[in-house]
This record gives sequence, structure tokens and C-alpha cells, in this order.
Amino acid sequence: MVLTIITNKSKIKLTLNIFNVRKLLYSNYLNETREMRINRKILFLHLMNNELKYFSEDSFLFIFCNF
Repeated sequence: MVLTIITNKSKIKLTLNIFNVRKLLYSNYLNETREMRINRKILFLHLMNNELKYFSEDSFLFIFCNF
């Protein structure tokens, strides 16, 4: 799937699979703020539904830069 992440600084397209996303999200669990945790749950829900979504939260960019 292709996920497009839009922030106020940049637009990034990433090709991901569910397994890698799940591993990535949980690996950041201990270092994230409450706001990021909420965003992660929303993001994971969208990915599980195989939907292409657009986000404007910088926390998404932070998560996906930790590959």
C-alpha cells in the first residue's frame, strides 16, 4: 500500500506493508507522547482498513522517520 503523509513542511509517499507498520509503531510506543499515542491508534486503524489517508500531524512524520 502507499501512504501519503502531508505535514506543514513536506509531503512524503511511503510504500508499506502491515507487518512493518505494526513493528514500527509498537517500537516507538515507550517514547511517544499521549498525543502521538492517539495518532498512532488512528493511523493503525486506517492501515488495517487499507485506506489511503492524509495526515497533518508532525508526529506521523516522526514515527515514519524511524525506519
